Amino acid sequence: MGCIRRLLNYIVPKQLVSYGNIVDYLYRYFVEGINDPRKYGLTPKQGRAYAHRLREICFADHRIRAILKYVYKYIKELEPVIVVYDSYARCKLCGHEFRFLDRSLKYLMIMFVDHLRRNHREFLEQVIDEIIDSVKSELKVNNNGWSRSEGG
Repeated sequence: MGCIRRLLNYIVPKQLVSYGNIVDYLYRYFVEGINDPRKYGLTPKQGRAYAHRLREICFADHRIRAILKYVYKYIKELEPVIVVYDSYARCKLCGHEFRFLDRSLKYLMIMFVDHLRRNHREFLEQVIDEIIDSVKSELKVNNNGWSRSEGG
């Protein structure tokens, strides 16, 4: 389960801080085999970097594919807790307001994810645990790894 939790620790915050396009790109890349980062507002270099980071976390594409196939729908159900407006963003959990003018999107995402991890760690861990529990109920877990449950 270490690989699953680490992958979720990397992907879930991106969805929660209004950067679900990255989650969509990674799903399309690893599960569907579609490599079109520009469709998701990413440069090819950014797309390769996000994919490489998942490979560092799970070490193999087949693991990433298997995990994303099951967790993607649960991640996409999550509502962002940091809402981005024209010149600022606001955290729904604590009301903190982020002012930004000439910041890059990557810098903003790092700032939002950092806020989420520092100030709302319990919330983030709870969301990840709920996703893992949902996948466990969908699948039967045994000592050798993940296998489909009977009748499913």
